Amino acid sequence: MCDDRIHFRANVQIERCSGTGEDVPSDSLRFVNNVGNHLAYFESQILEAVVQRLRNTTGMRCRREADEIFGIYSGNILGPYSSIKMVERAARFSTSVLIPSVLRLERELSRAFHKGALFYDTGLAYLISGDDEQFEFFLAMADEENYLTGQIEGGTPTRGAANLRVQGLARQTLEPHLVFFKDLLNGAVTGSNITFAALCGSPVTVEGIDRWREGLEQFHHYEMFRILNEIELFGGCKISNYQAVLNHPYVMLRLVKSLAHAAQWVESDLTQLQSGTERSALWRKLDGDTDFACLKTVPNRFPGQMPDDAQIESALRQLLTEAVAETLTTEKQWRILRVLYIMRNATAHVINPSLPFYIDRSLLLELIQVVLISAFVIRQLKRAAVP
Repeated sequence: MCDDRIHFRANVQIERCSGTGEDVPSDSLRFVNNVGNHLAYFESQILEAVVQRLRNTTGMRCRREADEIFGIYSGNILGPYSSIKMVERAARFSTSVLIPSVLRLERELSRAFHKGALFYDTGLAYLISGDDEQFEFFLAMADEENYLTGQIEGGTPTRGAANLRVQGLARQTLEPHLVFFKDLLNGAVTGSNITFAALCGSPVTVEGIDRWREGLEQFHHYEMFRILNEIELFGGCKISNYQAVLNHPYVMLRLVKSLAHAAQWVESDLTQLQSGTERSALWRKLDGDTDFACLKTVPNRFPGQMPDDAQIESALRQLLTEAVAETLTTEKQWRILRVLYIMRNATAHVINPSLPFYIDRSLLLELIQVVLISAFVIRQLKRAAVP
């Protein structure tokens, strides 16, 4: 499979325009090749230095010694390459050359090195280059190294916590997501007036979200930020302002799936607040909770029945309009939670491109904002922490 992939990539034809390229220096390819050759030679020297120093070690998984050796990569490749916008090359060098060489050396010597720093710094290279998925994978690799080495050191390390972003460099790596979450809840992303302030009295702050997130169950913490990354990417907030693609069917589908994941996360958070034992449908979780009794001022409207597909658009638009216009908090709250209920059911079990939020981007973004805000409506009613 890997060989097929390499073969495929090698045979991809690069499309060229019909221009003559007269304004491009005729020796540009030679110049670029020379730069590449110099970098390749430099990287080979770094690789040799790391491997030689690892060969000279004698201990098993010595953290201090290994961190110092792998600092050669961080200080001589990752740092300098980042400064000249070549961090992707630093990531690829580590992934395709340095790490495989270290793993081969372990097998040759029958001796394990502590590779936590190498894996973590490689992950940071991917994070800086905008590849969150690769960052997450290398973060898991670094976490596994810390677990294995920690056992040898005689400690009681926790396995599987690094990716959940609750320790170490969590605050720094989450900073952009915290800012985006703040803007989304405050209506700056969508323009919707169903905002955090409308429910809680004042706009949410980055500091407030940062304090609040630390109290979340670890897996819920991770999942929330994974969903935010999806929304930010397919909402077009990370990409240059190319408006034409924002309502592209594939982009819209990915946003709808982000909405589905957000609704699922809110329901899971509700389940935890209900002591984590309620496995029934969302309707029963909302209808049977005495903390939501104050929302049943209008019979049969909260949480209400699921509307037919043909009625979903009018039902959603009416709920959104009324949630803005109502002055009583409870009147806003039940409508927001009814939107959550409708969206959870409309997105959880089927892909239906005929539904309005698959084609109306402004409606879809507003629904995403309202579903996320519904989590804090629930938390208010359950007397749980909010930002």
